[in-house]
Amino acid sequence: ANLTLIDEQKDLLKKIHNKQIIPPDSCGFESDVPIDSLRIDEDSVIYNNRYEFIPAMVISKSTNRLHNYFTIDKGSLTGMEPEMGVITGSGAVGLIKSVSNNCATVMTILHKKVRISAKIQRNNYLGSISWDGQDVFYAQLKDIPINVGVETGDTIITSGYSSFFPSKIPIGVVETVD
Repeated sequence: ANLTLIDEQKDLLKKIHNKQIIPPDSCGFESDVPIDSLRIDEDSVIYNNRYEFIPAMVISKSTNRLHNYFTIDKGSLTGMEPEMGVITGSGAVGLIKSVSNNCATVMTILHKKVRISAKIQRNNYLGSISWDGQDVFYAQLKDIPINVGVETGDTIITSGYSSFFPSKIPIGVVETVD
């Protein structure tokens, strides 16, 4: 039952974050337009399969260092590649650093070298998320203009402006503003 739910979630995420081919006969207005004036070629319809969603399990992890990693049980044989984004049901968690045939090493958001393009969901202002190496429960939202009203409780999401993550993947919630 859990594997079925994982497959369904993977398919739904793929549909949400990738544009899908629209079959030519699916246009509801087609019957209202004369046949000779309506032409839909498959190659003229956008298909952007930019993000692949591959279910995986964490098999080891570290959270007590400046450079934290975890290892997942999928590798190059299942399509994993370096620099792919990794998400959970809760949101963005890291970037694939390296892969073997059957495993991949992921740099978590709690890694001093990870920087993720982000935005404030409420007002769409762009910034970036990085971790200062201090507290494993808090990352920092930076590069937000000083005149932008960041508020406690604001949800931070991926911006979609990097190739690592689709847009609107949750990252966290603002707890304090400096």
